[in-house]
Amino acid sequence: MSIRLTDRQEEVLEHLFQGSNAADIAERLGLSVETVRVHTKRIFRKLDVHSKTELLAKRIRGEL
Repeated sequence: MSIRLTDRQEEVLEHLFQGSNAADIAERLGLSVETVRVHTKRIFRKLDVHSKTELLAKRIRGEL
């Protein structure tokens, strides 16, 4: 991927790809739900998507 995500954003992204919600990700990574939401918003902005559906569609198309 040419867009640089932080290590934590990469971790959150992998959980998003697995279908986890913010609460599940927060629990698994030892973060607050709000922190996960901030990471998710930044991931979406960097990858130019507006939803998990768009994110997964990009991955399926091989764009991520």
